[in-house]
Amino acid sequence: MSNSELNIYIPNDLSLGIIQSQLINKGNHFFSKKYSSIKYHANIKNQKKLIGITLIDIIWYKNIFISLLKLPKKTNIYTRSIWEFSLIILISKLLKKSYVIYDYRGLVSSEFAFNNGNPLKLIILKFYERLPAKYANEIHTVSIKFKNLLEEKFKTKVHHVIPCLVNEVRLPEQTPVDGKIKFIYIGSMSKWQKIDVVLDLYKKIHQEIDCSLTIITNEPLKAKKQINDNEKNDIDILTGDNAFVLEQLKSHHVGFLFRDNYLFNNVASPVKLLEYITNGVLPFMPDHIGDYSQLTKNLKISIPEKNTISREEIMDKRNQLFKIKNQLDIFSWGNYDEEKYFNLIISNK
Repeated sequence: MSNSELNIYIPNDLSLGIIQSQLINKGNHFFSKKYSSIKYHANIKNQKKLIGITLIDIIWYKNIFISLLKLPKKTNIYTRSIWEFSLIILISKLLKKSYVIYDYRGLVSSEFAFNNGNPLKLIILKFYERLPAKYANEIHTVSIKFKNLLEEKFKTKVHHVIPCLVNEVRLPEQTPVDGKIKFIYIGSMSKWQKIDVVLDLYKKIHQEIDCSLTIITNEPLKAKKQINDNEKNDIDILTGDNAFVLEQLKSHHVGFLFRDNYLFNNVASPVKLLEYITNGVLPFMPDHIGDYSQLTKNLKISIPEKNTISREEIMDKRNQLFKIKNQLDIFSWGNYDEEKYFNLIISNK
């Protein structure tokens, strides 16, 4: 095996969509520029889940220990799981002197503290979360804010910032908005996605302007319970896969993306934001979502979280979104450029 080969380990808990759009695409578009050969390693338990993914070279394993032991010395390994990384440093890095790339995709300890709070488990999680910062040869992350946090908190060096990117920019031709303003919400009914705030705010907006709301969720029954049957306010509830979502976005104008002001949201890179703007939908969002709050402010295309919004404001920002559509290419895997991305974030601060 040549040193120009990269072994990418697919975590067991990732959804099919994220595996394809964020992990395999990273291999195909980013790592393929540096490595002549890329092999994907996945647990055989996930064969059914991954059946829809076409890979030229995938290696199935039953036990990750054995899989790592089979790798030759001084190979290259990529992982985005702190649990896999702990095994990799024991076997492949210490014993085989491998070059290990770790990708910080989220602040796991902060999310755990928000959802659980068990102090002993939190201490253990924080310990494992620090290991890549200390022992990885190369570190990636998803936002400049996350890069700054890691370098300050863990005293490490982040080598690459690569946000969650989209396959392609699908911005349609701009058409006049003569009728209703079409709002859209994509996501679960989980409290952390603030669906209750979305519905309350939409109700106020509906009283001021002619509009409708489409909710696309895998939890349609929960969504129906969230909505008062006597006050539907032009709300439709739909469900479908990612292809269905992208098709729906083409006919909508404003998308809700609300999050609470927690550390894990401050450093996040939600792909939903890029799906919105690269399909012609304005993001309605707060000012603490990773790099994206600042970026969309700089591009003058976001709508800040507030009590109401006018039709005129929507039209002005929509015109700006279509005006800058050529700039949006850098949010696709095939055209991503770290320096251009960095300049978009720091400009007009």
